[in-house]
Amino acid sequence: MVVYKEMRSSNLDNDARKPPHKECTQFVLQTILGNKKLKVIDALAQKAVKSLEGRSVRLDVFARDGRGLPLYHIDRVVKECNIAFDDGAHIIYVNGKYKGNDPMGDLMHDFHCKKAGDKCINFKPKGASDDGCFARTSVISEYLRKKGFKVNYAITNHPVGLDDYLYHIAASVEIADEHYVVDPMLNCEGERSGLSKFSEWRDFQKPMNDCQKYGIPDTGLYTGYDANGNAIENTFIQGFYNRYNQNPSLTVPEYAEGWLENFVKTGERNYDGF
Repeated sequence: MVVYKEMRSSNLDNDARKPPHKECTQFVLQTILGNKKLKVIDALAQKAVKSLEGRSVRLDVFARDGRGLPLYHIDRVVKECNIAFDDGAHIIYVNGKYKGNDPMGDLMHDFHCKKAGDKCINFKPKGASDDGCFARTSVISEYLRKKGFKVNYAITNHPVGLDDYLYHIAASVEIADEHYVVDPMLNCEGERSGLSKFSEWRDFQKPMNDCQKYGIPDTGLYTGYDANGNAIENTFIQGFYNRYNQNPSLTVPEYAEGWLENFVKTGERNYDGF
């Protein structure tokens, strides 16, 4: 078994804002090296390449070649005597344009996919989750309001302690002058409680607060009502509703509930309301 103590390689997440996921890096290296027993202990990203077919990646090397091979194995040689220089280094260049009908072709195909449903490889790291927090928040907020609670929204900007999402959102209520967050994903107040003080909820996630340029609000509590006291939806689910919903009979919370059910069944995020 080959163990890599440190490996700088491509970031398999959907954009270059995130650190590379170790298990994703390991999967790519296993495919490239043809060794399913290979284990990556750590992964660090270097070169960022923006908007590669609609997404960004981070690479250690970015180059072009016209030969069309999937992989180029490079070893150091002492030119004067044509003897291999065995310093333990072995370089592999990967052809990002390769389209062969094999594991490397599938891997390069998936790097260029804009939609998850178009991918050839169905890989998900252990413990990873696609969190529909924006939809869940809408459903929970509607329920709490019907029970008489005044509901606001708790948001973290780039919470690295929570699978490194760009943001996380949950419903918030005020009880005895304390702001509590109702979030089934976190249980700071006890096992499966889904209830946390805002400060505990925020601190557990370790928000970086560096994603404002992507339209993510600063970490904090945000009102759930307009100037006239009418309830308003969280901006994230409202955006999905405006962009994808084709069923005008659905309210936003109804759409959110359908979104969650559809996502569990299909893994797709572009739910149209039907």
